[in-house]
Amino acid sequence: MFPLSIVRTLPAKLSSRNLKDNEVKQGETTIRQHPWMPFSDYNLGVLMNQQTEKRLLLADTLPSFAAELRQLLIEKGEHDLTAQVSGSKILERCQCGDDFCATFCTQPKPEGSFGQGHRNVALTPKEGTLILDVVGEAIACVEVLYREDVRQKLDEVFPCRPK
Repeated sequence: MFPLSIVRTLPAKLSSRNLKDNEVKQGETTIRQHPWMPFSDYNLGVLMNQQTEKRLLLADTLPSFAAELRQLLIEKGEHDLTAQVSGSKILERCQCGDDFCATFCTQPKPEGSFGQGHRNVALTPKEGTLILDVVGEAIACVEVLYREDVRQKLDEVFPCRPK
């Protein structure tokens, strides 16, 4: 899924002079970059997020919201998306800091726009606003506004970083 591979754990006494051109050391972990994608702070940040931040299943973290989302997708006729909800992971949350925002990403966030193959699926929950960003028929982002129950739970597991 990501263009990075963890190739081995090195003893702390080894230095970066022993690394190949396509490798970088972070802590005690050596990361090999695939040749078709050069190193960037964004790619390394994705790897660090995978290793250090919580990656929680949506259905485990927000079970009632996940059930509501599945039901709304069924009502909308989005059966392929419905099947994705149970396996979706919350990778990160929106860092806007607005007290009404509970938006989170289920796929790595792109540096710019979602690009080609992006569409929105607007759902009609009983409370708040709910819009899915779908890229290549995969749920990429769940835009949740005015849902205090969802925001409070996300605050517990993914607090907003101070601006």
